[in-house]
Amino acid sequence: MISTLKDHTTVFMANRDGLLAYIGALVHQPEAAEDIFQDVWISLADACEKGIAIHDTKSWCRGTARNMILKHWRAQRMAKSVADERMLDLASSAFEEDERSDSPWTLNGPALIACVQQLSDTSRNLLRLRFCEGLSAVRISAQIGQPYEAVRKAIFRVKKSVEECVQLKNRSRA
Repeated sequence: MISTLKDHTTVFMANRDGLLAYIGALVHQPEAAEDIFQDVWISLADACEKGIAIHDTKSWCRGTARNMILKHWRAQRMAKSVADERMLDLASSAFEEDERSDSPWTLNGPALIACVQQLSDTSRNLLRLRFCEGLSAVRISAQIGQPYEAVRKAIFRVKKSVEECVQLKNRSRA
């Protein structure tokens, strides 16, 4: 277990780019993203000073950033509903998957988040039920009261739409 501020700082700085990418993809304002990043660092230093046990620095910082992003959205009146918080959870899952493997999410994380943000609440909810909660189309169908075939096709269309959006964003970035 990491116990000193120096050790936490080393982990924090080693993961700087990933944390900034996560924050920046969700905040869309470079200055605000940098402010949140610095606030995460200050919170980490404060927690160390207070003797709070932090077992996984990277996860702790991501969770702290998540809470600060939500606070920022609310301050900017961008948090339309709980769906935005769920979208944030979906984005967090995508970034966490990046870090666990050599998956294609690594380059697509910010584009994915932007594309998911553009979806309707209904489409985001379908993605959340399918990929965050891991429900099958049959279970989603029962939960939302729609025919199985309609749910299956909707999930396919939303997924395809997000894939095309990510590809377009990545092409325009290149």
